[in-house]
Amino acid sequence: MIAAIAPDRADLVDPIAGRFTADCRAQFARLKPALERLAARYRLGIVSNFYGNLDGILSAEGLRPLFSVVADSGVLGVTKPEAAIFLHAAKACAAEPAHCVMVGDSIKRDIAGAHGVGMKKALISVAATKPEAGQDWTIRSVTELEGVLK
Repeated sequence: MIAAIAPDRADLVDPIAGRFTADCRAQFARLKPALERLAARYRLGIVSNFYGNLDGILSAEGLRPLFSVVADSGVLGVTKPEAAIFLHAAKACAAEPAHCVMVGDSIKRDIAGAHGVGMKKALISVAATKPEAGQDWTIRSVTELEGVLK
């Protein structure tokens, strides 16, 4: 997300940043129970086009122990949909790509990238997305992943 604020409205920076942070933390809190249940059964990883600080953010929010690998493009120097970032995550989880499920919200980056290395794919979408998009499943949230994997 990028928000350009006019110089004469610098007073909006803190409220906007605060709202964004609060929204993120609310999502973390909502997803954490499902992630804890999934982490008890599976090796979880994150593959993200991020800025090099994702590991620190997850640690600060108490989520880092849930993930076997954090494949942050800012650290690795490769971005989704490049095969290398997906293969890095699979290897760090000691799994063959065919035994991995990529969960993402971008057909172009997540679904296509995972497809290219032979991973299963779950597209997060609130709208019904046709199977032609390449995903194996469509879910509305990570919280629905447990049902898909049973």
